[in-house]
Amino acid sequence: MVASKWAKPVVDSVVVPLHAQGSALVVTIASNTAGTVFTGNNNVGQSVTMPGSGSFNNLRFNWYGSLGAGPIAAGTLYLLTQEYLGLPGGLGPATPGFVASAPASGSQYVFPPGTTVIGGTEYWFYCDAMLASFLVSLVTVFPGGSLYIGSPTGVPPLPFSIRPGDANFLLQGVVVP
Repeated sequence: MVASKWAKPVVDSVVVPLHAQGSALVVTIASNTAGTVFTGNNNVGQSVTMPGSGSFNNLRFNWYGSLGAGPIAAGTLYLLTQEYLGLPGGLGPATPGFVASAPASGSQYVFPPGTTVIGGTEYWFYCDAMLASFLVSLVTVFPGGSLYIGSPTGVPPLPFSIRPGDANFLLQGVVVP
């Protein structure tokens, strides 16, 4: 069974074959593409509850830019096990709940291969760079996740805070056998 792209997958069977990475099959773990409102010049974060009860590694993640722009990535993406409500510049290995980080590579972030997430667990993804334009929904369309926006250039600078809606994103990985 494949989950809708507009809702958090809630079943164990989330395998949406995309392509092989070595001998492993890359699958979509979670995605949201329902947002049609673009915002920009902000830092973005999104929490995601992993589907099912298995584990995934070889993670890759991207945001979606303004309508028709496709996948985007900038700066470094941080994967945490807990919510972060500090300034974007405060993200790093010493951030509580830090799991891993991935620099932008083209239009996506590719985490170290051994970075593993566990089904049924909520994780937070935060970008340390301001994105010029990215898509969000103004209502929650991705159950099990939340949108976070921050801005280091505000007066005063604005730490990440939870906002209504969800970011448009794609999270992929390999099912750990």
